[in-house]
Amino acid sequence: GRSGWASQLAHRRRGGSASSGRGAAIALGATLAPGICAGLGFFRVGCFSLGRMEAPHRQPAPAGPSPVEPRAVLRAVDRRVLPLLWLLAALAYIDRAALAYAAAPLRQEVPELDARAYSVAASAFFLTYVLFEVPSNIALARVGAPRWLSFIVLGWGLAAASTALVRSPAQLYATRLVMGAFEAGAFPGSAYTIHQWYGGGRFLTRYPVVTTAIPVAGALGGPLAALLLEMGGWRSLFVFEGVLAVPLALLLLWRLPASPDDARWLSSEEAAWLLEDGRRGDQQTQAGKAEGKTVVAALKDWRVWYLGCVWCLLEVPTYGTIFWLPLFVGDALGYSSSEDGGEAAAKHAATISVVSSVPFGLAAAAMLLLAWVVRRRNGRKEVYAAAAALAGSAALALAPHAGSHSATLGVLSLSAMGVFAAQAPLLAIAPTFLTGSSMASGFALVNTLGQFGGLIGPALVGYSKQRADDHAAGEPGGDDSDGKGTYSVGFSLLATFGVAVAPAILLYERLARRAERRRAARYRQVASSDGAFDTLTSDNELGDGLDEFFRDDSAGVVAL
Repeated sequence: GRSGWASQLAHRRRGGSASSGRGAAIALGATLAPGICAGLGFFRVGCFSLGRMEAPHRQPAPAGPSPVEPRAVLRAVDRRVLPLLWLLAALAYIDRAALAYAAAPLRQEVPELDARAYSVAASAFFLTYVLFEVPSNIALARVGAPRWLSFIVLGWGLAAASTALVRSPAQLYATRLVMGAFEAGAFPGSAYTIHQWYGGGRFLTRYPVVTTAIPVAGALGGPLAALLLEMGGWRSLFVFEGVLAVPLALLLLWRLPASPDDARWLSSEEAAWLLEDGRRGDQQTQAGKAEGKTVVAALKDWRVWYLGCVWCLLEVPTYGTIFWLPLFVGDALGYSSSEDGGEAAAKHAATISVVSSVPFGLAAAAMLLLAWVVRRRNGRKEVYAAAAALAGSAALALAPHAGSHSATLGVLSLSAMGVFAAQAPLLAIAPTFLTGSSMASGFALVNTLGQFGGLIGPALVGYSKQRADDHAAGEPGGDDSDGKGTYSVGFSLLATFGVAVAPAILLYERLARRAERRRAARYRQVASSDGAFDTLTSDNELGDGLDEFFRDDSAGVVAL
């Protein structure tokens, strides 16, 4: 008695045991085509919306015999730089999360890999990720984006492919540690590269386009993993996704310029305008500002550390869901408890991968939708992030208690939509006060603190589930019929961290506004002594004007 959609998925996979190579290729195309089209659609929607978000006053009038068309220059950079970084983020996520889709057959072949050992393997990735994130960004700034990004892509591709050779939990831990060390520079390196090309002023509109690769890759990774698991088992999944790193590394090395000055598709005038526009966006009015001073200032800024801690709270349910959602779906369908081996186990794993991709596909749409709403309404990013995190975390806590399979899938989808959608407005806060060279170090620190959530989230679910399994095995009649009950405590703990994001980010908004008001008061006092505000009729008039500016974070920072 499984529900209709699960039975249909399993029935479709039972009839293809003797398919030919051509049939497998057709199945691969049919499985991936919807996800690829969705990914391209999300990327094109994000890129096409960029032109309408450009502020007209930031485009200088062309001068000289070779006029520069600002929109044409930005469109050229959008077409040639952003797609490469989007592919980098997508492959990083696919390789990172491949363990979740291969967990069920891997645990059958390696009996020592129980729930606790699996959680250690999932969290081990983030141990070296946190340690090497900032050094990787420093190396990228010295070596250059093309060479460094291609190097780390090859490194984590080799580590992912070597996972197919593991025979024990210790070997799996080693491959995850190596992969985390190489992949540490992927997302901070993308952020640094975007800032290098666009400056701080346009970072807010470009980086969210790249981050949409995460949920889109989650939606693509499920069907891809399903087909590979059914065709060649879990080892072929790691080998194939590791080999995908080779063409991407070559693309980054040959097609990504190190800087606007090295871009052959930009004239010298266009490159000069792009660099100048980035400098204006960084709001660096002091020509002789020391490079190291801005980096130190970013590391001393309380807002960087506070946002990093909030990001860590949100990443706990994010990575807990990423690494445990396929296993939870398998237990809900009754597959994980089966002793079937060989072809039956592969078909079950393929069905689990397809079903698990549904929440991630909807999360990609929710992320873009919320980012569009925030930009369209010019709303308070903290409020939107708090509401999305609160709704997603509440749904996550309810998932183990949903009744039917359809209800379980619906609740999981709502959870993924809320948790992932909260990331876009939350990440958009840091560029409102990080400028210049402080952007690289400050953003890397925020991301580094956030990745501690990857250490916590999978471990919480793994240890609580192992205790529930041991308790159920020791009591007659205590085992759960579909396995969902063993996730109740773990998912509730994940939801607790996610719910804490809402008051934390709202408190940040209040503290930041208070700090800016104190800074404005000091600025007003100094300027008033010089007669700068003689034209104002009263202090209340100045206060009203500041209130208008503070309704939008970026406008308040620019005004001050």
